[in-house]
Amino acid sequence: MNELTCPVCQNRISFLNFAKAPTPFHLKCKQCKSKLRLKKYRGLLLGVGLTIGLSIGILAKLYLLSFRSLLGVVCLGAIAFEIIAYVVLRLLKVDLEQRN
Repeated sequence: MNELTCPVCQNRISFLNFAKAPTPFHLKCKQCKSKLRLKKYRGLLLGVGLTIGLSIGILAKLYLLSFRSLLGVVCLGAIAFEIIAYVVLRLLKVDLEQRN
């Protein structure tokens, strides 16, 4: 798999660095603090996020989940999104660019 790297300092963007960003569209290099964004495949990540969100909504509706259960499912969905997004970006060899 291709590594995600900062275009400014060539530092590797690790999964933990990726997961700390509020969204994959708001990445920041740990070393040089450059703000980064994806060059392409933004729509794909939005699609993955919407699919996970809709799946959570369907699960909640079908199983009439309590608030605590729904909160747990949402947390698991967020973790799943982070993992899937990171792996997909690495598999597709997505490049990052500096954001102003």
